[in-house]
Amino acid sequence: MAEDSPILAALEAALEPLGFRRHELTGSVPGLAVDAVWRRRTWNTNRAVAVVRVEGEQLPAHPGELAQAIKIPLGKLIGYFPFFYGLGLQLVVRDVLDDEPVERLADYTDKIDNQRCLAQSIHVIDEKAGQFQSVRTWGQVITGRFQDAIEAALETELDRLE
Repeated sequence: MAEDSPILAALEAALEPLGFRRHELTGSVPGLAVDAVWRRRTWNTNRAVAVVRVEGEQLPAHPGELAQAIKIPLGKLIGYFPFFYGLGLQLVVRDVLDDEPVERLADYTDKIDNQRCLAQSIHVIDEKAGQFQSVRTWGQVITGRFQDAIEAALETELDRLE
């Protein structure tokens, strides 16, 4: 997804009013392309939205398995600090829809706050088909509006691509 991608622009427009700012990574996760990251830090919350794609065969293709495999290394690049400053991660995964039912995605969101890097939501998009699927975990009081904004931006932009 190019830097000027309409989906990235739509996500940025939806997230900025909620206090998210673009975050540049200083490192990388092998086998993972990170198209964009937005971060929102306050005195009591640390949230991020990352748009990612698998490159090569080093990482799992299933978006849920991918979320669990990358959440800690990617989280550390975004600002997760073990045991002191957890991170609620919202992942937007590009072009990895597979044959497994979407219900299985919910199995890969984190259900317990262990003060680490948590996969709070997974949004899988298929730009060619103009479709997306999303799953969420707990934390809707704070994070629900962020997830709503992600879903609204994806829905609007993917409808335009059809």
